[in-house]
Amino acid sequence: TSPTRANAARLELLFHPEFTEVGRSGHLWTRKQIIAGLLSEDEWPKVATEDWNVQEVSHQVVMVTYQARQGLRVSRHVSIWIRGKAGLQLRYHQATIVPDASPPASPCSRLPSASCCCWG
Repeated sequence: TSPTRANAARLELLFHPEFTEVGRSGHLWTRKQIIAGLLSEDEWPKVATEDWNVQEVSHQVVMVTYQARQGLRVSRHVSIWIRGKAGLQLRYHQATIVPDASPPASPCSRLPSASCCCWG
C-alpha cells in the first residue's frame, strides 16, 4: 500500500536482508535500490491485479503469483516469502511481461528445441 511504500522502517522489516528482484525489464535490483526507489516515489501508478495464488512451499517458504495490468501492459509476477523471527519477509520477486494475449502451443514453442528442458 502507499503508506507502507513511504515508511522506511516498515520497508526495512518487509524486505529480507538478501532480497533481490528481477524487474519486467530484466534488470536485477538489490534490496537497497528497491527501498530507495519506493521511498522516492511521489505517486504510485494504479495497477489492477488478478489471478492471485498463494502456495506454502514449506513451513518457512511461501510463493505468491499474480498477474498485473497497468493500462495495456500485462505482466506476471512471482514472489518468494520467508517466514522467520521478524515474520514474513520478501526474499525474491520477479516480473515478466506478457507479450500478447494468446499463449503459445507449449511453453517451449518459441524456443529452439535444444533450449527447452521442461517438455522434452
